[in-house]
Amino acid sequence: MPPCPSDAPDWMEHAYTAISKVALGPIFTVAVKAWLELEQFQKYKNMGSLPKAKRPQEINKWIAGGRGRRGTYNEGPKFPEHGPAAVFGEKLVAWWASLQPAWRETMGSAGKWPRVEMRLYNELPETWLTLRVPGANGPFIALLGLYWWGREEIKAGGENSKEWEGLAEDIEWVLYGLRSVVGQVVKDEEIEKEKGKGKGNAAAEPSATDQETDQLGSGTD
Repeated sequence: MPPCPSDAPDWMEHAYTAISKVALGPIFTVAVKAWLELEQFQKYKNMGSLPKAKRPQEINKWIAGGRGRRGTYNEGPKFPEHGPAAVFGEKLVAWWASLQPAWRETMGSAGKWPRVEMRLYNELPETWLTLRVPGANGPFIALLGLYWWGREEIKAGGENSKEWEGLAEDIEWVLYGLRSVVGQVVKDEEIEKEKGKGKGNAAAEPSATDQETDQLGSGTD
């Protein structure tokens, strides 16, 4: 597993701990790496939430119970006490599918969601708005469910199912794509900001007081 960044805030350290106790192989490792890079790129903001409709009740219970900080549910659902892990996996896949853009909601004949080349990903940034949620209630929640599902499969048979691997690969692809989208949005915002400064400079030369005020107030979250 890639290490948790040294500058990560408390919410991220706790989230990382919740999905790193059992090794789930290279596919999950790459997905976690993609998530860590995305959150770093978003400056560890912690706001908003992925849609709750269709979200597995096991995840809802974990969140309501303090996210593992208290009670007996800190490790997530206990299978098969809370039902077969495969059934939980089906619910997780259904929730993930519901979060996708319309053109990705239906799996293809090969059991995989449609994809586009990564170079085309940025051409459709508005279609990823649902998944562009930074923080503890964003894509991390999908990773958490994936971790629980994979952990139980390892305990039961020693290897992960093709269904689990398919979801892991798709989550990784989406996370890296989101990083690309966020990067493009940030770049576009910086370009517009520079254009605005250029227009202001052309209109009038700012005074020393104006320059000082601008420097103090130009920071972004």
